[in-house]
Amino acid sequence: MGTGAAILRSERLELTPIAEGDREPLLALLRLEPVRHYLLDGHVPNAAWIASVVADSRDDFARRGLGLWAARRPGDPSLVGLVGFRDFYDPPVEELLFALHPDAWGQGLATEMARGVIAHAFASAGRERVRASSDLPNRASLAVLLRLGMREIGREPAPPGFKWEQIHYAIERDAWEQGSGSGARTCA
Repeated sequence: MGTGAAILRSERLELTPIAEGDREPLLALLRLEPVRHYLLDGHVPNAAWIASVVADSRDDFARRGLGLWAARRPGDPSLVGLVGFRDFYDPPVEELLFALHPDAWGQGLATEMARGVIAHAFASAGRERVRASSDLPNRASLAVLLRLGMREIGREPAPPGFKWEQIHYAIERDAWEQGSGSGARTCA
């Protein structure tokens, strides 16, 4: 694994690069309808797709220093969520993504885990800008992006393979470091 494949810790979470042993818990998480409703536009993933996501993440860490992390509470082997960076669109755009088990919704954990990987992207992976997008009706994810200090940079109608209008967000390294990502340094 590349230098980006670090274990990150926040106040309530431990983020570890996804690995082969995470395939079954990831499949279970992403098959939950409330999780896949927006993230996967309702598509139900299969084991082969999850295996490719794990392999792609490993390659992304090695190639560009960022990939996907599994989020767990310290001392608890249960998967709470998934967070990190993956390419979307054509041509590819590296974007932040996050998914949280519904049992953990409403506790600020999506914001906490996203802060950790954004801080890592700027401090350790050399990014100057972090991008994200969300479906227009996904109010919970839009709120997380705003809490992270991200600003809307554009909208587009539903691209091929997507159901809803997309809202694009970004935050620059300077804005993050000046405090737009309040609490950004909670992971080390």
